[in-house]
Amino acid sequence: MSFSRTNSGISNSHLFYGVDLIVYTEGGKKSFSAEEALNGEANESSIDVKFWSGIFNSHGLNKIVKFRAVGSKTASSDICKKIESGEIHNVVVAKDRDLEFFQSTNIDSPYILYTKGYSWENDVFVEENTRNTIASLITVEEIPEQLDHDISVAFRDFKLIGKRLLRLELIFQSQGVKFITGVGGERFCNPKKTPRLDRGKLMQYIECKKTEITRPAFTHIITSEYCPLLCCYGKLIEDLSYNVITYVLKKISNHKSTPKSIVEMLMLDKYIQSVRDTNDEYYSNLVSRLNAVA
Repeated sequence: MSFSRTNSGISNSHLFYGVDLIVYTEGGKKSFSAEEALNGEANESSIDVKFWSGIFNSHGLNKIVKFRAVGSKTASSDICKKIESGEIHNVVVAKDRDLEFFQSTNIDSPYILYTKGYSWENDVFVEENTRNTIASLITVEEIPEQLDHDISVAFRDFKLIGKRLLRLELIFQSQGVKFITGVGGERFCNPKKTPRLDRGKLMQYIECKKTEITRPAFTHIITSEYCPLLCCYGKLIEDLSYNVITYVLKKISNHKSTPKSIVEMLMLDKYIQSVRDTNDEYYSNLVSRLNAVA
């Protein structure tokens, strides 16, 4: 017989941990249902927890929290509905915005926190942070001028093609078909040849995928108004950044490979340090709203 907490028990579960709030995040090796998560099951570790913990600490959260990584987007969305309906209290969900950015399905509550862009990767794997991470991994005094130019070109090139990729993602998903979000970005990368995403491979993928949707296909959303680096699939942005880092390191120090997990943690640490020094207006507002509630 499985144990199931009542809404009252869930709302008071923070007292068991001696904290003010329970914060549910996505991420982790295993996915749990909302019922399992609210009954106490969760991953012991998640990079999403590291990200949101950094955001809270950097922007002065005045409450003690306990993080629980549930892995599943479905679970976090179900918990959000319970928060919105007032069924449970003293519970926070911190989650990726995903394409809800365009679909106007975000829930306006101080207890439901969304990333600024598609996901936390869009905040972390930016050009400046990519460049700073490379600087930490090389033994020369500075990035050579030509390679520094290559970094700029890789991100500038993505801005040009990213608008189309974003529009295509919305078109495909309007018909229930995943586009880039179904495969990630590694297949479009070749750090041995270029720091940029491979346009040829992208075009081949588009040609193959377009048979999966009904024509004519379109979206009413004007994607040209949005920055693709912020709004495109976060894993694709991460793969772009990692491709740039790998390419440059091979050129400078002949690194055979740098583990992606190590780069990910280093990038996240540098990002958290940067927001600690400067504050981010978007996340500052989220934390301020949370600080203001009882």
